[in-house]
Amino acid sequence: TNKLNKINIITIGKAGVGKSTLINNFFRGHLAATGIGSPVTKRITPLTTPNSPLTIYDTPGLELKSTQQKELRNDIFNLIKDGYKSKDINKFIHCIWYCINSESCRFEESEKEFIQELTKVTSMYQVPVFIILTQSYRKRIANEMKKAIESEKLQVIEVIPVVAQIKKIGKSICKKYGMEELAESMGNQLPEALNVSFNNVQIASLSYKRKCAAGAIAGFVAGSAAVGASPIPFSDC
Repeated sequence: TNKLNKINIITIGKAGVGKSTLINNFFRGHLAATGIGSPVTKRITPLTTPNSPLTIYDTPGLELKSTQQKELRNDIFNLIKDGYKSKDINKFIHCIWYCINSESCRFEESEKEFIQELTKVTSMYQVPVFIILTQSYRKRIANEMKKAIESEKLQVIEVIPVVAQIKKIGKSICKKYGMEELAESMGNQLPEALNVSFNNVQIASLSYKRKCAAGAIAGFVAGSAAVGASPIPFSDC
């Protein structure tokens, strides 16, 4: 894994929104529980594990004063800009997860404004932003919230309701869902150079792993066939 390109993701959301549960069920290694790293700023801490090609830049809950929210946005902007200026794919910010608790049943104006300011910069640096509706145990509520957010025409890739781990609610069991959709959508947005790294760290979608593996095998077979058919002496060897 030391030879793999690094993936860097920023996670944003209020305290208790379920970022840790989402991270630990999407990526291997339980980063949110055991991740280590020195704070980048007072407001951003990188989470990673030894020999992992993944770093999650975790931000504090958004229960902040307006001045603190502005400072957080600036910290995020600087992280994106510095990575871009480095011209090193291992230092780029490749994706942002903005998490909202579906059970809150509302998309607050302050969050809308935060995302609008955020995407003014992310769109300039081609950083995809996903809004993830966490703890979407009631699908009807989650879908209504998804439609309400989509109607705002924000510059985000997708609004995805998810349940990151099985939960017992009364006598019913709410199964996991939305994780494969998130993995597929992320895989389509990340640079091709990160395909192997992404499949190394994500545990949310086995079908996406299979699809990428099939594509790699098909490419290898086609290349081998072309060499075998070449009239150049010994090239098929």
